[in-house]
Amino acid sequence: FGQNSQSASHLDRYGIGKGDLFLFYGMFRETEYKNGTLHYLPSAPIRHIFWGYLKVGKVRNIKHPAADRNLLLSLKILPLKRR
Repeated sequence: FGQNSQSASHLDRYGIGKGDLFLFYGMFRETEYKNGTLHYLPSAPIRHIFWGYLKVGKVRNIKHPAADRNLLLSLKILPLKRR
């Protein structure tokens, strides 16, 4: 995720590492278009649906953002300088 500081410490405290999965889910309901506008179907049930996952491939230990600027740039965490 590109976490640092408190977020990274939180993940580290729980032993998050290579091979762990983050599951993404939400509450969804069927919709339909009426007169060009999207509306929920009143009779449609609310469903809990898994829509994605992220598998940890590598954990980088970055104590300070300047420690690995190239990594941060590749993750687009820092803005690129224009010349």
